[in-house]
Amino acid sequence: MKKLLAILAIVAFITFGCKKNEYIKINDTDKSTVVFAENGGAVKSFPKISYVPDGSLADEYISFDSYTIRAKLDGPIVAPADITLTYSIDAAGLAKFNAEGAASSTTWVPYELMPANAYSLLVTTDVIKKGEVYASNVVDNIVTHPNLLDPAKFYLLPIKVTSSNPAFPASTTSGTIYFYVIGNPLAGSYQATGYFYHPTGPRAFTEVKAAIPFSPTELLVFLGDLGTSGYIAKLSTDPVTNKVTISAAPGATGGPYTQFDDVLPTTNPGYTTVAPGFAGPANFYNPLTKTFWLRYGYMGAGGWRVTEEKLVKL
Repeated sequence: MKKLLAILAIVAFITFGCKKNEYIKINDTDKSTVVFAENGGAVKSFPKISYVPDGSLADEYISFDSYTIRAKLDGPIVAPADITLTYSIDAAGLAKFNAEGAASSTTWVPYELMPANAYSLLVTTDVIKKGEVYASNVVDNIVTHPNLLDPAKFYLLPIKVTSSNPAFPASTTSGTIYFYVIGNPLAGSYQATGYFYHPTGPRAFTEVKAAIPFSPTELLVFLGDLGTSGYIAKLSTDPVTNKVTISAAPGATGGPYTQFDDVLPTTNPGYTTVAPGFAGPANFYNPLTKTFWLRYGYMGAGGWRVTEEKLVKL
């Protein structure tokens, strides 16, 4: 059997030498294809990568090296010669992506094609070298311009691979990477005013904050005026009740965070409210005024550190 396969491979190679640019047919039922492979070679249908853009940056270099996504000749043979690859935008992939999502969820929000001025592909051509099966580059290195994206929208950037000289057909299920941005209708820039309660350094603060989408119902925001030090909260807003549930963002400093819906903590050492408008309940979103009312914090040495703040959408 091995001998027969070897003969078939030799015949295929000779055929290639005579008929350039034709697909290399291994046998009557099997044909090699060009695919995207993840994590050391696992071929997956509809490879998808989520990305949360930082709206405070004008440009952002995105590299998903942890996925090691590369083009691959998926078949029983290695490349019979250098295979030239081209990476481009698969506009038709948008409809395919939305159709798959709508079939799996009754609350699916359609994605839009990412605007052409909001990204740049750093890798547009590649090569699978003769005798190998993988291309050398991680193809989804992209420069994005997040300040040109509407954080409330859902965007998709489908990147497809095609090959030539010699040509192999791209897989219909894994020949496109779906690079997507999760939107959140509450995301955007907010004017924050509030008071940070601290055992030794209490203070008022005012600043503009970015509410960055983490999911369609979750946002990431800086805690009080400590965000640049790694204190980042995740706000989960119930779309029906507008109740906000607060937790520490993945990897955030100072976690876990505790929310105080009614009053400030009364122990260790306890506080008297200073910030106006926080005598009553907090941790909810007012859709009429587009305002978050938040009261939450964490336990540190000597007592609680708590932020009372309102975020008004700009």
